[in-house]
Amino acid sequence: MNKSIFTPVSSIPKSIEVVSLVDQMDKQYITAGLYLSNQIEDKYNTEHDGKQFKIRDYMEGQRSYTWEKWRASNFIVSVMLQSRIPEIWLYRKDDRDQHKKCLDGQQRLTTLWLFVYDKFSLDMSRAEFNKFPFGNKIYSVKKDLHGKKFSELPQEWRDAILHYSMDAQIFNNCSDEQAEHIYTEMANGTKPLRAIEVRKTGMGTSVRNFIYSIINQRWILHMMTASSAFGSRGLDILSQFITLAKNNGAIDLSRKSIDEAIYDLRDIGISDELQRSINNTGAFIGSTLDAWIQTKKDADKKRVIGRKVKNYGTYRFPMFRNKTITLMFLWAGYRALQKNVSLDAFQKWSYKFFTNPNAKFKRGLPDKKSKAGDFVNVKIRIEAIDEELDKLSHSDKQSDKQEQGGDNVKVQQQATIDESKQPVKQSEKV
Repeated sequence: MNKSIFTPVSSIPKSIEVVSLVDQMDKQYITAGLYLSNQIEDKYNTEHDGKQFKIRDYMEGQRSYTWEKWRASNFIVSVMLQSRIPEIWLYRKDDRDQHKKCLDGQQRLTTLWLFVYDKFSLDMSRAEFNKFPFGNKIYSVKKDLHGKKFSELPQEWRDAILHYSMDAQIFNNCSDEQAEHIYTEMANGTKPLRAIEVRKTGMGTSVRNFIYSIINQRWILHMMTASSAFGSRGLDILSQFITLAKNNGAIDLSRKSIDEAIYDLRDIGISDELQRSINNTGAFIGSTLDAWIQTKKDADKKRVIGRKVKNYGTYRFPMFRNKTITLMFLWAGYRALQKNVSLDAFQKWSYKFFTNPNAKFKRGLPDKKSKAGDFVNVKIRIEAIDEELDKLSHSDKQSDKQEQGGDNVKVQQQATIDESKQPVKQSEKV
């Protein structure tokens, strides 16, 4: 690791009004968050003056935007009532640069931008109080706040929000690597990072970008919610999947093994072949999930397997509540392509299998004495899947032979027919 990461970085305290913060965010002088645009655009339709509010990829160690509307709403009210808000941390590579990046406080900054630009209305269903004072009057949370957008609030309330002064620390001459180190140290000192978040910070930009390029594909949302996909669950499952693919299944899925595999990829890079194989698997899996939905729709117009999620126009499938099943489903798609299993065969088999796995696969599931990531369990599950896919592959080959044989018979039959249609030569007449 570069020693410059550990070079001390000076910071200066500053007070910045919300109106200035959101204006700088709108002009992209301040950037906040990682892979935020997908979730926010779907949730709040963040188009403003004909342009999309884009979030740049810079602070990969940070958590994605995860605040529910009720939580964001409570924060907005706290700002309006001039409550004490923890300071935000910003950094820039050059102290003369007007462009700053958010080191800590992306949830707060993003929420402010969304609300000021009327991207959501206040949800006070989980407010801790029913009435609140403003000026010389007492107001009702339900009547005066609930369901209101920024533009619908009284002018004095809007002014209170816009002119609220946020305490900030500005780190000058700070590189992205230094910022990641500061963030990790800060997070571990206040609220320790979970194992997956440590991996997220250490996996490097290229690996992280590749994983999130997969998460950005819509088929992922059939298996998990957007918040879980862009949060720890998606990162965890896909880093395990990549680890399996890189090692052709011959590895345990312990935290240590996954981290080592992912960090190796960080150092040596992800080969074009591995990227292509994983992307092809994603397309294969996506087509499979689409077929599951369509098959059920055709069979039953009123009901669909899985629960439809209106916000995203996707369907959830119950088996994917289990992380191990989700991972092995991805692996099965990966292996099906290697074994040349047809898409149609895989679509039919996979739904039945992962809804109710066979006895061998179940022996590879965790119990009181073992973990899902233990090498023995991983090996059993992979063997169970491989055996099933081998049967499918063999069946596909037999079907191809039969079709080819049928075609040959048809050709011969057609030739016979054609011969019978030939005019009889005069000499052959009796």
